[in-house]
Amino acid sequence: TPIAHLLNLVVWAVTVLWLFDYTVMPLGIPEILLMGGWISFIGGNTFFILLHLIPALAAKRWKIAAASLTIPIYWLLMSVATIIAVCELFRRPHYWNKTEHGTSKVFF
Repeated sequence: TPIAHLLNLVVWAVTVLWLFDYTVMPLGIPEILLMGGWISFIGGNTFFILLHLIPALAAKRWKIAAASLTIPIYWLLMSVATIIAVCELFRRPHYWNKTEHGTSKVFF
């Protein structure tokens, strides 16, 4: 999964760059692949948002329904966290960032 998170960030960047200015892409990527990436970007995010949103709305769990709209942001943050973790793995391979538990209030 770390490789998938790193590739996710690259694929999203290429897709967004192509969306705003397709002449920026001198990589030789065929336009059909870029269009497929854009369709996958929109369709995949919509699918996973709806996958979490519909059951939350059916159960009248409004906070979970609102949180399900932030799934793409979560994936972006997972990619950033993966980059940080890989950098730390090479800089300090035997260091472990410990998580302090039990300090926050329950959101849901």
